[in-house]
Amino acid sequence: MALADKHGRQELERACAKALSYSPRPSYKTIKSIIAKSAEPSGEDPDVGAYLRGSDYYTTLESKGDVR
Repeated sequence: MALADKHGRQELERACAKALSYSPRPSYKTIKSIIAKSAEPSGEDPDVGAYLRGSDYYTTLESKGDVR
């Protein structure tokens, strides 16, 4: 119940549901770990390093006849 007071009932319910998907009898430590991991800021942008091309790129390919 201390986790519910600290992190909120909905967060605890979500963590318990996730823990139950791993094991039929999850431990307090497992639930606490799930809550801790969800509270951490990810800090990483999923698009960092992605090479995205705009519509201009494909327009120039079509005009050159390079589209396959």
